[in-house]
Amino acid sequence: MPLNLQNQEFQVSCPSCGAQITLKFKEVGSTKVCPKCKNKIHFKDDNFKKDLKKVETEFKKLEKQLKNFNK
Repeated sequence: MPLNLQNQEFQVSCPSCGAQITLKFKEVGSTKVCPKCKNKIHFKDDNFKKDLKKVETEFKKLEKQLKNFNK
């Protein structure tokens, strides 16, 4: 089963009111509105997506090695 980190969710706290906001990895770099206080929050990328792609690539390599190991 291929690894897809882009749709994985994680929780962050609103810096204004502390409300929990669910964010997907693919949404890093975007702006969301807090559902409680309506504050706009920009989730910086800071090379996050590039690094996430590297992790996905390494997992694919590992997955391939594991399949070959079972042969």
